Amino acid sequence: MSRILFFGDTHISERHSMGGASIEQPSLSLREAGRAFDRVIAHAKDVDVVVHLGDVFDRAQPTPAEYALAIEVFRDLKSQCAQTIIIEGNHDRTARHQALSVLDSAVEISIITESCSFNVGEFESEATLCCVPYPPPTVAPHEREQWLEDALHSFLDDRENYEAIGGCRCWPTILVTHATFAGARFNATQTVPTGEPAIALSWLDEFDHAFSGHIHLRQQLGGNGHYVGTPYRWNHGDQGPCGFCILDTETGEIEWHDDDDAIKFVTVEAADLLTMAPDELTDMLPAGRLAVRVNGEVPAPSILDATHDLVDNLVTTIGERGVGWRKNLRVARQTGALKLNSTLHDDEVAQVFNAYTDARPDAIPADEHPEVLTATRTALEEGGAS
Repeated sequence: MSRILFFGDTHISERHSMGGASIEQPSLSLREAGRAFDRVIAHAKDVDVVVHLGDVFDRAQPTPAEYALAIEVFRDLKSQCAQTIIIEGNHDRTARHQALSVLDSAVEISIITESCSFNVGEFESEATLCCVPYPPPTVAPHEREQWLEDALHSFLDDRENYEAIGGCRCWPTILVTHATFAGARFNATQTVPTGEPAIALSWLDEFDHAFSGHIHLRQQLGGNGHYVGTPYRWNHGDQGPCGFCILDTETGEIEWHDDDDAIKFVTVEAADLLTMAPDELTDMLPAGRLAVRVNGEVPAPSILDATHDLVDNLVTTIGERGVGWRKNLRVARQTGALKLNSTLHDDEVAQVFNAYTDARPDAIPADEHPEVLTATRTALEEGGAS
């Protein structure tokens, strides 16, 4: 019996805002990645193989801090489980840069950059891993699907040749890859678009199990295809459960180890902020640590500052649970130029003008609302405000 731990899509990066640049913690994303690795390392001593399903890094040219974290955690992983491998993902490599090469030399870890298969377990007779990395940059986009199919065909050819000479493989074969399975979903409503290079689900029937990285939403496709998902959430696109899994090759059972304390990314609509009582608003937010995005339109420029005050109140109410904040507030567009209320007093118009030009340049980009700036300048000039 072998136990194999699968995780992936760690996207180590110090540039993830984890909710927005409003928090002065550029290393928060590295700390969250390190925390996720710690959970994996704690279980690594109880398994026979650890497989990272690709996208160790978020970019093919990691920073020194990103490399330092990766080297540290993979050294710790290998100290707990000697057979640790990485399937190369699309974020790990470009035509000119190969991020995982540093890990290869610093940790001497097995990095899969070409399709291959090998046996694992006691006497190498408890499971066969059929490994398919993301197609390399030398493969043109329109040829990637064929490249994947050729890799899968090679596994079947090897199996047929083995059986042709009287071999009998009595252990499971497991596809491990960083690719798209046909019919996979990005989220609850959005499927992978037509034209994306994908592995047909019929291919998965050729294997006892199939595990993939690349798509962050945990899901099962066909009878045996699994996306493990991310071990931690690092943006608003990561909405599903996060963690890792362990496969028992003898029983075929999969243990899921979820991280219930991972940061949750939530969106608060401006309309709710303006209409709901503070206790109602906080009651609808999930428990635990939150990265909050306040999003939406306000009906008039004069209401903008009041909305920002409500956001500040929400920040205070949530307290330390709010690890990141992003404001994406904008004034609703009307037909033609956005008109200011002509009855505004000079100081009110000046307040609106300042909100756009000085106080909130990050929240209301000037180049997106030139008509508002023109209108406020005109109102200021006509009203004689200083």
